Amino acid sequence: MTEFKATHTGLLSGDARVSGRTPRVSLRETKAYWISRDGTKFRKTTGWPTGGDSWPLWTLALETIKPIVPTDLTSAEKPV
Repeated sequence: MTEFKATHTGLLSGDARVSGRTPRVSLRETKAYWISRDGTKFRKTTGWPTGGDSWPLWTLALETIKPIVPTDLTSAEKPV
């Protein structure tokens, strides 16, 4: 099995069943989806998970998605 290469992070938003919790997840990007480490695919347009025909417990809050910035860069290599 290949290693999961996360390029972004984001927060999950839950409904009333999980109120008060907003876990951060590692994500990788494809053309149509954000894919979490556990393999859940979230649509890039809505943040809703794929599959299933019921109301999801978690959705991806699209406004919280941020790229992962490498921390091992020297000060001369850091982006401005």
